[in-house]
Amino acid sequence: TVYAVIESRESGTGDMTIPGDKFVISGHGTAQTFLNEHCGAGDTVKIVQRLEGGPSGLTQLVGGGPRLLENGTEIIAAAAAEEGVGTSFCTARHPRTAVGFNADSTVAYFVVVDGRQDHSAGMSLYELADFMKYIGASHATNLDGGGSSTMTVRSEVKNVPSDGWERIVANAMMCVSTAPDGDLSLIQVERDSIAVYKNNAFELPVSGWDPYYNPREIPSGSGLDISCSEGLGVYDDGVFTVSSEDMDGFIYASLEDSRDSMKVHIIDIDSLTLYPEAVVTDTIRPLDFYVYGCEDGGKKALIDNRVFEFELVNGHGASIDEAGVFTPGSAGEAMLVVRYGADADTAYISIESGSGEAVITELEDSANWELQGENLDMEKTGLKLTDRETGSGRKAFRIDYSTTDDGEIILSTDPVTIYGVPSEFLIDAMSDGLNHRLYIVCEDANGKEYKFKAPGFFNNSEAFVTKAISTDAIIPGDGTEYYPMHLKGIYVDLARGEQSGTLYFDRIRCTYPGWTEVEERRQPGIPVRYELDQNYPNPFNPVTTITYSLKEAAEMRLFVFNISGHLVTVLSEGYKEAGKYSVDFHSRSLPSGVYFYKLQTPGWSDTKKMLLIK
Repeated sequence: TVYAVIESRESGTGDMTIPGDKFVISGHGTAQTFLNEHCGAGDTVKIVQRLEGGPSGLTQLVGGGPRLLENGTEIIAAAAAEEGVGTSFCTARHPRTAVGFNADSTVAYFVVVDGRQDHSAGMSLYELADFMKYIGASHATNLDGGGSSTMTVRSEVKNVPSDGWERIVANAMMCVSTAPDGDLSLIQVERDSIAVYKNNAFELPVSGWDPYYNPREIPSGSGLDISCSEGLGVYDDGVFTVSSEDMDGFIYASLEDSRDSMKVHIIDIDSLTLYPEAVVTDTIRPLDFYVYGCEDGGKKALIDNRVFEFELVNGHGASIDEAGVFTPGSAGEAMLVVRYGADADTAYISIESGSGEAVITELEDSANWELQGENLDMEKTGLKLTDRETGSGRKAFRIDYSTTDDGEIILSTDPVTIYGVPSEFLIDAMSDGLNHRLYIVCEDANGKEYKFKAPGFFNNSEAFVTKAISTDAIIPGDGTEYYPMHLKGIYVDLARGEQSGTLYFDRIRCTYPGWTEVEERRQPGIPVRYELDQNYPNPFNPVTTITYSLKEAAEMRLFVFNISGHLVTVLSEGYKEAGKYSVDFHSRSLPSGVYFYKLQTPGWSDTKKMLLIK
């Protein structure tokens, strides 16, 4: 009970300064009415501070609310109504701060919950109450939430405040220990439990305390002993590596009479599937592999590659990193094995190195081809063979068509497998002078359909021309295509409106990377390091020089790729003696743009950028 004399009274004034050695009584609502009607200057007032209906023996109070637990029972709805707290504040997830104590008030609990961040959505008050009860609290109240939710233990912030830093606030609840210092006598494994993947490692911190829970270092040679359940794993210098078994077990830490433990669950993954299961690449194009599996009996899902062990069989100089990225070597057949404990799966990789120009189909026989489309008058539309004296064949396809509206032609066949990874498709074609769009249609190794779009309009009408279609012009350009591609047909988006005419097609081929000119020279002397120099001149047109150094004899590859990651050309590859080399790169028919060149050896690689301006 506090006795005080009122010096002055003001109404409707906020943010008043608190005078030294004095205090301000502030009220609103019914409290404001009471103060105005009963309190004036010179009056003596008696102020009694207490929590009505609360336990006896309280000496201090801190603002907060609503209360969460009373005698082990959740009371949020009733407390919120009594304390004027909105329902949405109780049910929404926010950062939270709470305090509580156990049934006999011998243990206090201070709790902070992160929120409004990627790693945490926060908690509702009902979730917070469940958590407080789970850890042993019998009585608990919410204090605050948001950016002011911060827990500091021994001058160190232990949580992640939602603002990203400590907010400057005036209110805090503190627990101050006045216990004396003592010697190291208690140890504690800092985690109670962990779930970990097979063959993986984690740090195992152990804390030391005196009898009054002041922190103490555990010196080396103190006799700290770490053991574990049989077959669980191996401990070495602060790091525990679990085995490849499906099991649960415990890690035990002991020091004289003090002992603590941590539960370890080794995660089981079965039904492994390595994707793609069968794929083609060339000697340059890397591949991304993915692993699907059922974790602890759950649904099949994509799992982080770093969990697994990868092994290449008959790799032909290829490599695979822990992220599942396969870098090819020389041409040949390879197998990639993924393992998780005793479970494994295998993918088959064909490294196919094409060169020059290869014929996919000469279009000499229309028996396996079918003509379809949209808005076509099929009585006036048809496919037939016509004579053409060219290439290795003597025939070409002729399509007479007539449309009833905006139309399209789809000429399809049984899929024809295309060797390797082409850089472009070639097709001899003649139009009727109208502005059509021409596409080559393929499906990839997983059966997904792609179109490759010819540049500009398909409108030449005087003679056959060879239309070059870059494999960079892929639709959809989602980067998920897997080779080998299989030719499925020709697609023509016809000129707008009702039209009629005749189109001709012959000889579908493909070309492979390596069609730019390269001149390479070796300079005298043995370098002391691997090195890839910046090309000169840069920017360039049409020739630039690239210099590189090999400190020892090695298999190497120097290649150029465009900004989309597609291979442009191989400048040099094979086994090279130690030395410094210069390569003149003639861009010839390349378009202007940014290109990258990469030097790769079994144990070293480097990439640099160059700019072609025409």
